[in-house]
Amino acid sequence: MFIIESLESITSLGITFSALAYYGLNAYVYRSYPRSVIRKGAAHHKGVYFSFDDGPNPRQTPQVLNILEKNNTSACFFLIGKEALKHKSLVKEIKKSGHIIGNHTKSHYLLPFLPSRRLFREVTEGKFILEDILGEEVDMFRPPRGLFDRRVLKLSRKLNTKMILWSLSSYDWTGRKPEALSKHIKTKIKDRDIMLFHDGGYLFGKVGGNRKNSLECLNRTFNVLREENLQPLPFNLILEKQRASR
Repeated sequence: MFIIESLESITSLGITFSALAYYGLNAYVYRSYPRSVIRKGAAHHKGVYFSFDDGPNPRQTPQVLNILEKNNTSACFFLIGKEALKHKSLVKEIKKSGHIIGNHTKSHYLLPFLPSRRLFREVTEGKFILEDILGEEVDMFRPPRGLFDRRVLKLSRKLNTKMILWSLSSYDWTGRKPEALSKHIKTKIKDRDIMLFHDGGYLFGKVGGNRKNSLECLNRTFNVLREENLQPLPFNLILEKQRASR
């Protein structure tokens, strides 16, 4: 999950080594992340949750919305501010369709690599862009690639937002075949998982990329849920949990 796709000036090899190095440095966070950081649903709700990163994308997001509607499922879309500014009507359509919108920063840079002043702008401007479009508070936040440090945690609390990560990645960003992605999900999925998919962003250098495999994987995931006797849960159940814990 830790390929730095948004830093286009870095070579592919440098991207991989930089990301892996930082993951190693930050490993303690993933072993003992603060209780305020959410990676799974509440124990009293049985089922799994869908989340989507890196949108909105005018080609992919409407197809995702159609699949979710067909399966009577609501999700959380963590949107990139600069993409939201390009597609304001699509942001509103996501909300109108019954889904929750979260902040995924303004430009999708990896926050721990940024100086504090720029980190502050990335997070706050991403939030304020979405709030200006929606006319309401955006109180859920996901850092790009799930990477954060103490500064990010402190800022998230200051902005009165809850940091939501995930417990199961679909790995749809890899471009693998839908069959392989579905097999991975079927093998790993558990009750209370927050699943990560993508409806936009970079896929090997191109914004939006070709998300055909992602869309097919999403379709197949609902078959996996039926086979595993798991229910897709409304993401607002997680939101209620966060509000109750403040």
